[in-house]
Amino acid sequence: MFLLSDKNYFWRTWIIAFAFLVGTGFVYRQARARESLIESKVSIRTIPLKHFPINIYKWIGKDISMDYPIKEATGSNDYLLRLYKTENGQWVHLYITYCSQPRNMLGHRPEVCFRASGWNILDEEKTTFTTTSGKTIPCIKYLFEKPVGLRDEFTVLNFYILNGRLTEDHKEFSGIKWRRLANPKEQVRYVTQIQISSSNEEAAISAAKEMSDLIIKFFPDEQGQVKASLAISSNNLQ
Repeated sequence: MFLLSDKNYFWRTWIIAFAFLVGTGFVYRQARARESLIESKVSIRTIPLKHFPINIYKWIGKDISMDYPIKEATGSNDYLLRLYKTENGQWVHLYITYCSQPRNMLGHRPEVCFRASGWNILDEEKTTFTTTSGKTIPCIKYLFEKPVGLRDEFTVLNFYILNGRLTEDHKEFSGIKWRRLANPKEQVRYVTQIQISSSNEEAAISAAKEMSDLIIKFFPDEQGQVKASLAISSNNLQ
């Protein structure tokens, strides 16, 4: 009977390991190429968020700069972080981020991120609000409290656009099918997260009603069409 020597065992193991690495590398390159194609399809159809209007009705905006690498941390394609104020002193933070791979967004919900930053949840409820055009938006309204100092409270309205469809439920893109790569021949798959927040609940709701119609138009609808125009970036919405 023929017996393999230790040397033969070594070479056989090395060849198997090498073949595995080559195969894994090929699969990874194919997967990354497919991801890039999906991302490019979303980017082509979606207007860059830097073009989102600065002035919307009574709200006057100013971009917020952060040292925190939001795109890298969230795996998103684009994001907007802006402070809007009114002449009577109301203010809101508007945070929008979208991603062509919905699975990347699962860990960035308010109850996760705010808690990690030291806030406590006082209340959380599913609710709706109606935009200026009459569209009903489902969302989750959070009330957070900073447990130190002046014990500031913060209201956050959070909802998603999932392939053009509105939802407040992150579980709709948390299943196994959303964790695997999409087929680039399929309809574009993406998720957009919108958070409108303020220390004043009334201000947050008012801003949500007046801004959400425009936000939705910046992203592909269920037929893959984007209804906003770059022209709005140079005009005030009155």
